[in-house]
Amino acid sequence: MLEKLLLPAAGGNTFTGDLASINIQRARDHGIPGYVQILEACGGPSVSGTNFNGLTDIPFAQRVRLQGIYRTVEDIDLFAGILSESPVEGSEMGRTATCLFLAQFNNSRHGDRFWYRERRPLHRVYHGTTNRNKKGHISSSDM
Repeated sequence: MLEKLLLPAAGGNTFTGDLASINIQRARDHGIPGYVQILEACGGPSVSGTNFNGLTDIPFAQRVRLQGIYRTVEDIDLFAGILSESPVEGSEMGRTATCLFLAQFNNSRHGDRFWYRERRPLHRVYHGTTNRNKKGHISSSDM
């Protein structure tokens, strides 16, 4: 899977970077919380310090690798933690990635007043706004 995360150069054959390291750095630059904080917010186990064995969603061999890279579980980057998780049943993603994708989808759906399952018909949303938006009907109160 990690081979798919390598970015080719514009010319084609030379290597220019890898997507995993770019995603990790981007998360750090934007202040995205670490893996353990998001895991706990998604209902995962609460772990701290050097208790890498408390990361029950991650296979043992991968926990050993993470322990060799990070000093504490709080240091684990979100992207590295998500890629390390075992997939939940019926999914290709682990608990944390599934939680984040569902939260984003639900926020997008419930924040969109035009979502197809929205109970109010579209004509109610536009009722009373068509005349105001015609040329010549814009007043200072509309700005």
